[in-house]
Formats: sequence, C-alpha cells, structure tokens
Amino acid sequence: MTDISVQTADVLRMMSSLNSDADDVSDSIDELPAGVDAGSSELTEAFVQIAGASTSAASCLIVLAKSLTTIAGQVTGELCMADQSIVDQLRPIGQELKE
Repeated sequence: MTDISVQTADVLRMMSSLNSDADDVSDSIDELPAGVDAGSSELTEAFVQIAGASTSAASCLIVLAKSLTTIAGQVTGELCMADQSIVDQLRPIGQELKE
C-alpha cells in the first residue's frame, strides 16, 4: 500500500496540473482577436486547445478521485486500527474497575 504522504503529494501535483490546464484554456480564449470569424483558423485552434485541456483535466480528475478514495480508505483503516488499539489498552482497566 502506498504511503498516504506520497499519495497526498501526488494529489497536490494533479491539482496543480488542473490549475495549469485552466490557465491554458483562459489564455487561449484571451488570445483570440476581437471580432474573430466563426470559421477562422484562430478560433478552430483555440477550440482544439480548449478540447485538449478539457480532456486532460477530465483524465486528471478521474485519477484525482481514485487517489482521494484510496487516501480516504487508508485513513479510515488507520483510524480503525487506532480505535482497536485504544480499546485493547482500556480493556484491562475496565476489568479492574469491574472487580
């Protein structure tokens, strides 16, 4: 099982990548000249860049969701083990109090 801190670093890198993709899309839109024709190559190129960034972002979001799910599962597992450890430590104290 991958260490939670490693997966968290991966998630942060993916989020940074998503921000970069969003910036690329914004730049593509901002670079369009005013009054561009609907059939112009500039508009077509901008849409291609937007589609590429959107596809990349969608793929990244899928990986991000899987990573976050894995991290949540690991954290839940760690918490369950910690809870069991506390119960095991308190059990003898409970037995002493019963007696």
